Amino acid sequence: MTRLIFLFLAFCMINSGAFAQWIHRTDVGSPGQRTAFAMAYDKDRGVTVFFGGEFGPGGGETYYNDTWEYDGSQWRQITVSGPRPDPRSGHSMCYDTVHHNVILVGGVNGNGYPGDMWSYVSTGPGQGAWTYRGGMQADNEESLAGSALVFDESRGVAVRMMGEGVLTPAFGQTDAVLGKSRTIAYYNNLGASSQFPSWKKLALYIYAAKVTARASAAYDEQTHKILLYGGATNNPIREYLDSFLHEIDLGDRRTFVNPTTGTFYSYDQNPSIAQACSNDGITAGTQQTAMVYDPVRDRLLVFGGQNDPDFPAQSLSAATREFVRNPNPPYPWVGPNFLSTTSFPPGRAGHAMVYDTRRHVIVLYGGASGNTRYDDTWELPSAPTSGPVWVDFAYIGANFGSSDFPFANLAEAVQVASSVGRDLLLKGPRTTSQRLTISKAVTLRAVGGQVTIGQP
Repeated sequence: MTRLIFLFLAFCMINSGAFAQWIHRTDVGSPGQRTAFAMAYDKDRGVTVFFGGEFGPGGGETYYNDTWEYDGSQWRQITVSGPRPDPRSGHSMCYDTVHHNVILVGGVNGNGYPGDMWSYVSTGPGQGAWTYRGGMQADNEESLAGSALVFDESRGVAVRMMGEGVLTPAFGQTDAVLGKSRTIAYYNNLGASSQFPSWKKLALYIYAAKVTARASAAYDEQTHKILLYGGATNNPIREYLDSFLHEIDLGDRRTFVNPTTGTFYSYDQNPSIAQACSNDGITAGTQQTAMVYDPVRDRLLVFGGQNDPDFPAQSLSAATREFVRNPNPPYPWVGPNFLSTTSFPPGRAGHAMVYDTRRHVIVLYGGASGNTRYDDTWELPSAPTSGPVWVDFAYIGANFGSSDFPFANLAEAVQVASSVGRDLLLKGPRTTSQRLTISKAVTLRAVGGQVTIGQP
């Protein structure tokens, strides 16, 4: 039986904000000109945590170990009590939602590749503390830079995808190389030991030419899988830039109880990795890009990066690309599609992005273009900043992401509206039979005529 809901004409004012448009935040200060730094978003406090990076041309870099936080209104340098990580760049950070701290691993500086792990917590307004957590302890391959670090929230483990390092003399060379081995990931049971976490190698492999350093990664909150995109390796003469999106599944969840730390999660030792997009290989590869998962619009968003190994100075991307979830097998994602915006950050590599779940915006900072080191902050709202959400039932097509109609269909619009708890304005007259799932209270209002929603 079909239950029909009739939504009648309503009049209202709308302020769509700057949805789907990059906003250059010139009013928030900055940590300074940096590249190859790291950022992680603290979901508990609603702030972005920033650490380190470098400034200066190749061979004359200055490395930093300062800590900053950004709450959407101002960048603030943190006064750190006690020890802190050495200055570095090319390190990786993520936020541990189980132990409620930021995790930092690896990197590179003038002394080599630090093979260490640290955690960071706020100790008060403008105050913070770093704690040394030991070495990576993973088959002597712990000294890496340019790796991707993601926290799997459903299993309570950090996953590190391989980066670049130095081959041992046994391999006949000591130069820095990309993609030290075909093993691409380690996992960490962070609850196993408070001082020396146990990192273990995952049985995950990619064809040798596609082993990636300087790749970007994100955690898919819908499927609880990790997405890995792009990167570089030696092929073997020159850098090879990867254009593939891979999906990493750590397997079924199992619960372990630790008498000291309480309950934490691991997985069933059957991880898998697979190509995740039907359009892989069509577009040019990229390295030193940034990717985030947008939980409101259920998208993977990618910005920037170097996409031509032969002409690195002329090939820095200023494109905003999106992967859209594919409801049909065998590939879970479609793309990348280019998001058209009237303003956008200049092309760059070595920048960082996070998704601010409290404000529903993507935050981008810094990076490099040639010898230029950026100190700019950009934000891309994934939902209107104020007012109701508009949708046209009939809207599909090439203008996806425009300020007029940023949704592909009614189900997506309802998802956004219910995620942010705002009104949904329907432009009628229209009829639809889509099944809708609303996670939060939302008011549906029709503008321009009667709208009928069929609900099985």
